Amino acid sequence: MKFRSLLILALAASFASGALLAEKSTEEHIKTLSSGSDSEKYESAVALGKNKEKSAIPELIHLLNRNNEPKIATAAAIALGKIAEPGDATIALKNKIISSENGDIIYASLASLLNITTKNEKLEDSTKEAFEFADKNRRGDEFVADFLDLIKKKLKL
Repeated sequence: MKFRSLLILALAASFASGALLAEKSTEEHIKTLSSGSDSEKYESAVALGKNKEKSAIPELIHLLNRNNEPKIATAAAIALGKIAEPGDATIALKNKIISSENGDIIYASLASLLNITTKNEKLEDSTKEAFEFADKNRRGDEFVADFLDLIKKKLKL
């Protein structure tokens, strides 16, 4: 009897915790990008990128523009790259490459621009400008420098 009571209690706790950890809706994730804690912003950016949620692009751009915390900014950049929608996202990623000195943020932004270019089979002017700027000004980070060499080969720049 005692074992069953413990088992029932454990199952109840399991269901309760599962309900608490239920997936947020897209709208909740988008809202979290502007009002959540840093860890919540990170998790929401990752989820929105994973789901390729185009409706999140404006808030992801806003998060990328206003946040210089590498973990958050790289998550926003990567999400934009996974969504792979050209236009405003490429401009925002270019601007982040120009304004940031952080190698992780620059690397993530370059990777996202490469993904957007590859998926859309078109090199936008803002993407080309970002690659050129990074090639001239961001080679101090060895990983960024190596990645720029790879980009130049892949896109034949």
